[in-house]
Amino acid sequence: MPHADRKGIVASLLDADLAAAKAAESARCALDEGAGADEVLPHLRAYVLAKYRLAPEACSSGGLEELAEASLAKALVTDPDLARKANAASTCDGASTTDMKQALLFMAMQKDFGVQLDGIQLAFAETLEDLAALVA
Repeated sequence: MPHADRKGIVASLLDADLAAAKAAESARCALDEGAGADEVLPHLRAYVLAKYRLAPEACSSGGLEELAEASLAKALVTDPDLARKANAASTCDGASTTDMKQALLFMAMQKDFGVQLDGIQLAFAETLEDLAALVA
């Protein structure tokens, strides 16, 4: 890989990390002011998109699995349908790649937002709206 390409990738990753940190800070401020799920949702959406390195148009449904699949497809530079099929192969403990991406996202989110969430409730969260309701 040429040096210029690596520099561009590093810059892109740093930009995404900065965007995620800003979104998390905004969410923390909103939560400190007693914001509800509707007020936290835009910050949470920005955070997830930054963490998954996705553009806003990738968030049409707000489904957590769809976002994880889109992130996986982008990382693999492939079609989301192919990523979905490849994701069917799971680890020995039964967790798919998107399941693991979501678990890592939830762990990072709890740390970055300064919240502690119930793992069982997180397992049942299917959308960004569900996640915002748990955070608020």
